[in-house]
Amino acid sequence: ACMGGGGSTTFRHVVVYQRDAGRRLEGAEEAADALVEALPGGTGAWRHSVVTHHENLPPCLLKRCLGNADVLVTPHGFQSMLYVLLKPGAMMYEV
Repeated sequence: ACMGGGGSTTFRHVVVYQRDAGRRLEGAEEAADALVEALPGGTGAWRHSVVTHHENLPPCLLKRCLGNADVLVTPHGFQSMLYVLLKPGAMMYEV
């Protein structure tokens, strides 16, 4: 599932982008929960989505998933090019 798509929202968004089975973040849901709780305002201000790479994922849907992200967390690799889909001021962390 992904959040986003433009328009105003009362929550800020963390997106964890999962690669295929060869380069996945172990415990992504738990890490995203912990990150949201650690950010200013915690669960009252932030929500998260974990988006899994699929070669048939249409670019427009990917843009929708990432276009409202304030923070993108992704494994190191080619998906660093996803920064072009982020809104101005969003942060990306490769791990």
